[in-house]
Parts: sequence; C-alpha cells; structure tokens
Amino acid sequence: YIFFLFYLRYPPNKYQTQARLSPPDQYGFGQIEKFDKFDFTFKLPKNGSNFVSVAYPHDFKGQVDETLIKKIKVRNEEIFWIYSVE
Repeated sequence: YIFFLFYLRYPPNKYQTQARLSPPDQYGFGQIEKFDKFDFTFKLPKNGSNFVSVAYPHDFKGQVDETLIKKIKVRNEEIFWIYSVE
C-alpha cells in the first residue's frame, strides 16, 4: 500500500482517517486491508467489472481462466499473477 500512497500522492490526512488495519498477527503486526477504493484482501468480485486483482498464484486456486492472467516471473518462477476485467 505504501507504493500506492507514494505514487498517487495520496493525502496523508485522508489516508489516516480511512485506512483499515487488520488485527495483529502472531508477531504483533497488523496489515492494511483497505483504504479508499483499494482493497488489499484477496477476493474476486462475483459479477464485477472494472477491477484488477494482483496476488500470488496460489491465491487464485483455480477461480479464474488462466489464459486471462498476466504472469509476473523472476528467473522463470511465477511471483505474481495479475487478473483484470474491464
């Protein structure tokens, strides 16, 4: 989410009033789940359009047609998948 905030030049005061933090994990750290229209939890819309999902390959678990996915690789290892619907 930090990259979104930085590159979009998102106003800090606006972010701070709406950011949603997850409960702390076993190490005491929380994760930003959502702010504005950006949702960092993985869930595919049921019948949505105009969305992009970026996630690890295992997150998709056969839920989408793989021919529609852009696969980001590092040294032949698939790191992220990008699935978009317009």
